[in-house]
Amino acid sequence: MHCSNTPQKARTLFFNPDTSDIIVNAAASKLQGESFFAYLGMLNKWLIKPKKITTPLLIVSAGKDWFFPPDEQTELVKTYKVPQKMYPDAPHNLFATEGWQKVAADIQAFLKNKK
Repeated sequence: MHCSNTPQKARTLFFNPDTSDIIVNAAASKLQGESFFAYLGMLNKWLIKPKKITTPLLIVSAGKDWFFPPDEQTELVKTYKVPQKMYPDAPHNLFATEGWQKVAADIQAFLKNKK
């Protein structure tokens, strides 16, 4: 996937409109094209064997995720039969936006519950 490294494109793809320019600009300077093999992996869903996965899973979903829209995330929940935490107002980059602490706390609680 080709990805322009402009701050405007970074904001659109990864962040909310009110994310700090400092955060957006720092991310934009690091953007590059996606690995060809990573791209192929996203297309080859038939390689996934949900019944072979024994690791506890939590699907963490962002309601405003441009790359992995909510309907695709919900499909993962159905496929793996695992819990989901949905953050309706969050962008793709959940951890560089306001409210990341809630996401981190929810993941931590999930992991503690799986011990």
